[in-house]
Amino acid sequence: MDPAFKRKFLKGLMQEFNNTSDEFISKLSKYARSQTFVPMLDEFRHCTLDLIGKVAFGMNINSINNDSNQFAVAIDTILAAMYAQLFKFDFGMNPWKWAFYKKSREALMFLRNVGKELIENREAAMRLGQEVPLDVLTHSIKTSQIEGSGLNKENIIDDFINFFIAGHETTANTLSFTLLELGRHPNILQRLREELSVVVGDEEYLTYDHIHRLRYMDMVIRESMRLYPTAPSTFRKLNRSCDIGGYRIPEKTIVMVSNFVATRNPDVFEHPLKFIPERFDSRSSKKVSVYSSIPFSLGPRSCLGKTFATIQTKVILAKFLLSFDFELDMKQSFEMIEVATLKPKSKVNCLLYER
Repeated sequence: MDPAFKRKFLKGLMQEFNNTSDEFISKLSKYARSQTFVPMLDEFRHCTLDLIGKVAFGMNINSINNDSNQFAVAIDTILAAMYAQLFKFDFGMNPWKWAFYKKSREALMFLRNVGKELIENREAAMRLGQEVPLDVLTHSIKTSQIEGSGLNKENIIDDFINFFIAGHETTANTLSFTLLELGRHPNILQRLREELSVVVGDEEYLTYDHIHRLRYMDMVIRESMRLYPTAPSTFRKLNRSCDIGGYRIPEKTIVMVSNFVATRNPDVFEHPLKFIPERFDSRSSKKVSVYSSIPFSLGPRSCLGKTFATIQTKVILAKFLLSFDFELDMKQSFEMIEVATLKPKSKVNCLLYER
């Protein structure tokens, strides 16, 4: 499926990135006119969910304009169930939570049935020789048709659910954390607006060239992912024994690498709890090692959607900052919680003002 996430392919999808982000901005404009606090975490999630649906699977989910969208609600339920299974240790055994278990199973079956129907419709279109988008779904189906690929329909359904959960939740969380820090650092926000003014100006359509030239925005996002890695840890199974810090780790041991802990290491990052985008300036004499902050992991098992996530984050953030000034609700919590992913404890409530 790697070709579906290559930069060359994603550059051709800038129209979709722009259209969905414009729809998102249009909805936020209504909030700005009503002068009510907006839960930006929820709104970012609606936008990223619609984007990955369109770009990766050719689906029109319409979560932006439908807050109670069944697809979005089902994903929320599954994330809560994943967290309960991983960290509560009584998943499926507590009789006081049977209603939640039933709801979780129903949500999972709903998503699997949607995925199955989508796959079957795309397969039928391909058999009839109809033109289909070269997206993740098409690549998955083509791969499954290669003899010895080991990929069947159930695997594709698994990937369908995994891409949606990983592809929208983490990006929305990153955007939310970034907004929190920009709201608390007006000098950084001002410098970012100045870059947008120079690179984008009055143009409404963001091209891939615009995205590539937003270098300070890249530093801001990377610093946000350093301080708040939405996937706070990654796991690996050792294919051979090794020594780590004087300890012998046996072969086949499952090892957790905590990116959350690593990026707060004062031996690596000066003032590790401060939000300093300039630490990621490629022209800096103190360059950050690629191994010091790994929000997308590293190596052959690194995140397949890194480029997709980067483009998506930059387009949404740029459109938002070009369209609105914002004011954080200072009464809300600025803490973070982990529910499968790392996210703001609050909804990142903001007042919006049209620019």
